[in-house]
Amino acid sequence: MKNRPNVVVIITDQENSNTISCYGGQLKTPNIDKLARNGVKFNKNYVTSPLCVPSRASIWTSMYPHQFIMNANLNRSNQIHVNDDGRETELPLDAITIGDLANKNGYLTGYFGKWHLGRENSSQHGFQVFQTELRGSYEQRMEEEKKIIFPKGYSRLDQQSMESFEFQEDTRMTDLAIEYIRNVRNSENPFFVVISLRFPHDPYTGPFNDLLDHKKLTLSDNIWDSLERKPISQRRGIGRDIFVKEIGKIKNSEGENKLRKIYARYLGLVHLVDLNVGHVLNELENLKLKEDTIVVFTSDHGDMMGSHELFFKGLTMYEEVTRVPLILSWDTHIPKGREVNTLTSMIDFTPTLLDLMKIPKPLSMMGESMRQLWDYSHNIRNAIFIELFESYGEWGPIFSIRTESYKYNWYIGDNDELYSMNNDPYELENLADKPESRDLIIGLREQIARWLIQSGDISVSQMIRTYPGKKPNWVSLGDKN
Repeated sequence: MKNRPNVVVIITDQENSNTISCYGGQLKTPNIDKLARNGVKFNKNYVTSPLCVPSRASIWTSMYPHQFIMNANLNRSNQIHVNDDGRETELPLDAITIGDLANKNGYLTGYFGKWHLGRENSSQHGFQVFQTELRGSYEQRMEEEKKIIFPKGYSRLDQQSMESFEFQEDTRMTDLAIEYIRNVRNSENPFFVVISLRFPHDPYTGPFNDLLDHKKLTLSDNIWDSLERKPISQRRGIGRDIFVKEIGKIKNSEGENKLRKIYARYLGLVHLVDLNVGHVLNELENLKLKEDTIVVFTSDHGDMMGSHELFFKGLTMYEEVTRVPLILSWDTHIPKGREVNTLTSMIDFTPTLLDLMKIPKPLSMMGESMRQLWDYSHNIRNAIFIELFESYGEWGPIFSIRTESYKYNWYIGDNDELYSMNNDPYELENLADKPESRDLIIGLREQIARWLIQSGDISVSQMIRTYPGKKPNWVSLGDKN
C-alpha cells in the first residue's frame, strides 16, 4: 500500500485569490507561497458554484450542483444547489466522494473542521475519523470547559475575535489533524486527511485584527460600481446592504478608509490560515513525510470584499467570488514552481487527486485529471461552467460560462451579463445589451445548453424551486439602493 502517496487537503472558507502574496496579494503569506514554490499553482481556477455548500459537494464528488443521474448502471446524485441556512441540506449518502474511494482503496481517512454538508455529528462518506463542530458549538464548549470566559452580550460569531490564535477553532482542528497524522504515519496504509478551516469567512474578525496598517492597503479598481445595466438582484441582498451601511453609496475617502479597515481584518484571518498551513508543512517535514505526501491548498469560493460595492457572496459571478486559489505540491513527483495559466475548474479537483493516488475515477464523476496540465501543458478546458441557484434568500438561477476571452452570465429572470475579460478584467462594463453582442451571446448560450445536457440536464422543477419565505427575484423586481 505504501506505493501510494499520502494526501493532505487544506481548504479554507470564502477566500479571495487576491489575498495570497503568490497570487499578487498585499499580505505576506510565506507558508502558502512556499507550497507554491514547491509545486503547481493554478492561476485561473474556478469553483462550480460561488456558495459554500454546493461548491463543497462538487469538490468532493466531481459532480455539478444540479446533477441527478439515474440509469441501469449508474445511480448517483449530488443535487445540492442551495446553502443550509436553516434547512436540512445534506449530501446524499449515495453520492460517491473522494473520501469513500480513498477508504475503499485502503487509505486511512480523517476529516477535521468544517464539513457543511449535513449530518455534522456523524462520520460519513468514507472518513473513519470525523471531527467537526456545529456552528457556534466550539465557542460554547470552550466556555463550558472554562478555557475561555467570554463577556456577556456577544454572539458566537463575535466571540471569534476574543480567542487567541492558540484557542481558535481552526488552530485546534489543525492540531487534531497533525496528531492523527503522527498516530498513523507508521502504518502500512497511506493516509488521506482533510483540514477544513472556517476562515477567512465573515464577520472578518479574529486575533490579528491589528496586524496590518490599513492605511497602506490598496483597494481594487472596481470598488465603486454604479451597477447600471447590470442585474437588478445585485442592488439587493445582504452583501449590498452591508456595503451601503458600512461604506456608503458615494465615492469618497472616508468610505474607502472604512473599507481598508475591514479589508485589513479580512487579511488578518488569512494570516491565521497561513500560520496553520505552515504548522502542517513543518510537521510533515519533521516527520520525514514530505516526499511521500501530496499537499493541496484551496478554498470553496471567494469574497467580494467591497468590489462592485458588495460584500460576502450573493447572486453574482464576479471573479472575486468565483476564482479561488489552487496549489498542489508533491516533493520530487510534481514540478516545482510550475504555473498553469489556462482555465481550470474545481470539478477536476477530485479526479486529479484520484489519478495521483492510482484510484480509478468512477463513471459518476464529471471532471478530468489536471495532471496533464503540468506534465504535457495540454489545455483540457476551453470553457468552464459555474451555476448558482440561491444566495441569502434571493433566488437566481444563474448559469455562467467563462472562456479565455469572455464571461457570460445567463440570469434566469434578470438582466444578463457579458464581459470582455481581456479588455475589462475588472468586469465594469456589461456588454450584454449591446446589439453587436447578440451573436456572441447566442453561441455562449448554446455552449451552456450543451453542458447542461451532457451533465444530466436540469429539470424545470429545479429552475423554479423555492423554499418557505423565499421568493424568486422575478416575483418582485423593485429596485433597491
